[in-house]
Amino acid sequence: MVEIGTVFALLDGRRTLLKSTRQLDEGSVVRVFARVGDERVSSVAGIPYVEITKGHLRVSTAQAEGIYLAEVYNLREGEYQLVPEPSPFQRLLEGTANFPRQKTAKVEEPSGKLNTGQSLGLKLDTTIQVGDLITLD
Repeated sequence: MVEIGTVFALLDGRRTLLKSTRQLDEGSVVRVFARVGDERVSSVAGIPYVEITKGHLRVSTAQAEGIYLAEVYNLREGEYQLVPEPSPFQRLLEGTANFPRQKTAKVEEPSGKLNTGQSLGLKLDTTIQVGDLITLD
């Protein structure tokens, strides 16, 4: 990942200040990541560190030259699945003729399953912190 800046302040549970060497547009999304170095990674992969994605932030506004207010958001914002319409019999049991259709957030399944018995056992913290790096998504 190409580093373009850092998270340099956490304002509250949702908002951060970013420093960026590139201009960021309002509404653009940045990926927050960390470089985790470990001798186990180095011996297995021959690289000094791995880059771990911690999350994504959406840029709200520019505050000053190279300083941006950004906030966390829901990655699957606006995705819903409809609960099936109840049958007439179900409506009678519920005691209402106008049973509203409900929306529920989609639950996503993992893209795969890893064999944890073969893990290097690194402790990877995915909490966004001051000093974490950012890149364009």
